[in-house]
Amino acid sequence: MIVERLLKLSRSLPNDMILKVFYTGIGMLLSLYIGLIVPRQIGVESYGFYTYITSTFAFLFQIFLFSSNTAYVYHLAKAKFNRTDINKFYLLYLCVVSVIVFLIFIFDSSLGESSAFLLKDFDSEILYLGFIYSLFFFLQQRSVDYADATESSVATEQLKFFSRCILVMLLVLIQFYSQLDLIFFYYVLILSLTIYFIFFISRNGFIYSFKFVKGRFTSIFKSFLSFILPLLPYALITSLYAYSGRYAIQYYSGSVEQGYYGFAFQLVMVPVAIIFAISNLFMKKALFFYERRDFKGLESLFTKIFSSLYLLFSVFIGLLLIYREMLIEFVVGIEFMGASNALFWLSFYALAHTFGVLNSNLFYISGRNKQYSISAGLVAITAMISLLLSIIFVSITAEVVSLIVATAYIFKNIIQMLMNFNFFGFSYARFFKAFMMVSFLSSILLILIVLGINYLG
Repeated sequence: MIVERLLKLSRSLPNDMILKVFYTGIGMLLSLYIGLIVPRQIGVESYGFYTYITSTFAFLFQIFLFSSNTAYVYHLAKAKFNRTDINKFYLLYLCVVSVIVFLIFIFDSSLGESSAFLLKDFDSEILYLGFIYSLFFFLQQRSVDYADATESSVATEQLKFFSRCILVMLLVLIQFYSQLDLIFFYYVLILSLTIYFIFFISRNGFIYSFKFVKGRFTSIFKSFLSFILPLLPYALITSLYAYSGRYAIQYYSGSVEQGYYGFAFQLVMVPVAIIFAISNLFMKKALFFYERRDFKGLESLFTKIFSSLYLLFSVFIGLLLIYREMLIEFVVGIEFMGASNALFWLSFYALAHTFGVLNSNLFYISGRNKQYSISAGLVAITAMISLLLSIIFVSITAEVVSLIVATAYIFKNIIQMLMNFNFFGFSYARFFKAFMMVSFLSSILLILIVLGINYLG
């Protein structure tokens, strides 16, 4: 029965989604290896440096992105404008964002190591390498957005897989000949992303000209602006919220506690890459059903993809919750045992992405960006107030921030799922039935896996 149900779920998914998940899953295993071997090699404090520097630049890129990545995928999928014109416009915008972030970084660095507001007490070489890596990673994410909206997502995942393989091989070689440190790690990351872009550009071509037809540029700009403006408050609030926890940990507790949080967050978010990998594909297919007002087809697509994702994730999260301390001690050492409680709460945060990412796409395709922005923004503000109260009355640790992050995200998704179901007229009964069925299957699989591990152990 379990096998038949699993096969039925897999057959119900579109082929490109299955291939996308397959390659992302293999890449996930490589990322998991990287995320486990690197912290052990460089130590908890250096890993804290790495996660904070990377998250700081990610915050700066995200806050000036203004949800334009979602608008970009939406416009490519809708095919309202010429694809080349959209790509030129978006590439120009990304260049502007990159320059702004670089100028902010230079200004912050000019204040001096002890006086900088965002990146305080860090070596300048590490900061510059951190910026280059963050820029490359930011552009890689945008290249994936392009691929998902232009029927080349599988090929792009193959390129990402190839570059990760090179990264893993280099890390393995380094282990045999020298001790890995943070600076060396950044160089290896930048090299692997450089290889990715060389192959991506050769495969997909590249826009060397920024020449625009004035009317087309204006039309694309206005269309992007109309999509982004309702999401602007949400983009700003959630970017601040996502970064505030890491900033508070670094400022009040230091790099060791940051290392605990960074390790736990990185570990639970590795499988979430599968959800983000199919998110843009889901939006494209969901938009097809919505434009034809086929809400039954849209409901079926939502339920099938959610069921498949939840089955996969709930088993993984269950194993992580049961064996987290054993995993930490065996893989990265007792030095990281302080991440155990943070890992517990962030596991539920990761599991909630099975609802969250699909929910947000349903808002976008139906033009309810303002509703999404308000609902998500209010929850984010509540979470930041909770963080502030924790600073005043308790203390800021990796565990406290993880609890706030998980609770806020789950609460936001419950609210937005109810809003979506009411708007589209989805059946609560059918969804609950599917949810209970997949929960039963995941429970059985989890029990069988745990029994098998205990038997072998």
